[in-house]
This record gives sequence, C-alpha cells and structure tokens, in this order.
Amino acid sequence: MWGVVIEILSDELGYSKFEIHEILKEMFLREPKYIKTIDNKVKEVWISRSTRELTTEQFEKYMADVRNWAVMDLGIVLPLPREQLENENND
Repeated sequence: MWGVVIEILSDELGYSKFEIHEILKEMFLREPKYIKTIDNKVKEVWISRSTRELTTEQFEKYMADVRNWAVMDLGIVLPLPREQLENENND
C-alpha cells in the first residue's frame, strides 16, 4: 500500500521512488539530536527516521500527514488503504 503512494507521487512529481521516499522522510520524519562538543557547546543536528522504525500508529499518522500534504499542497489525492485493496480486488 505504501508502494502505491510512492509510485503515484513519483509519477506526478517526476522523481524516482527512492527520491520520493527520502523527500517524505525529510519532510515528515525529521527529529533533532544534540551533540555536546569538546568546548561544551551543544550542536543540533537533524536526522530522518526510518519508516521501518515506526509503530503501526506512527506509520498511520505519517501516511495521514503525507496524504494531507499531497492534497493540500499538490492537489494530488492519494488513495486510502481500503480504497487500494478494493481497486486491487476489482482488477
């Protein structure tokens, strides 16, 4: 089901599936980490979490965020999981 979302966005935006995956992680799964330097300063760095690390609940929120962004900012309606299954069963 996630693959369908990646494929639609890849086709619509002209980026590879890998690039879309990385773009979405950067947009929605970024979190700060803090590193204490040798001179006792704190440096903030940002990392993007892996989708594999997400719980089911976190992944569902991530998908909702992606769908909302796609429709609000791009005008792209992404199917819900149930709609994807129904389409696959009807083919």
